[in-house]
Amino acid sequence: MEYIFKNIGSLIRAERLRRGLTQTELASHVRMPQSQLSRIEKGANVSLSTLAEISRALDLEPMLIPKRLLPAVNHIIGYTTSGDPEAQRPPSLVSHEED
Repeated sequence: MEYIFKNIGSLIRAERLRRGLTQTELASHVRMPQSQLSRIEKGANVSLSTLAEISRALDLEPMLIPKRLLPAVNHIIGYTTSGDPEAQRPPSLVSHEED
């Protein structure tokens, strides 16, 4: 379970940095001590309400994804955020039969 919190923390940190925010700025925006945000980014346990506040501040949408869809979702996320116009098209989540 610890890896989930580390992953969440890493994603929060990456998005914060992408937006050019310091820990102090983001922490102030969500009304928490900078030290608490630092612990969260390092993988500390985070409550759902705190995660929701941080997500809202960073314009992120937390969600539960079925494990069977993770490869497709990760591929789509990589495709849309890579910035590489030559990146491979994401796979279809629904197979289409030919008429």
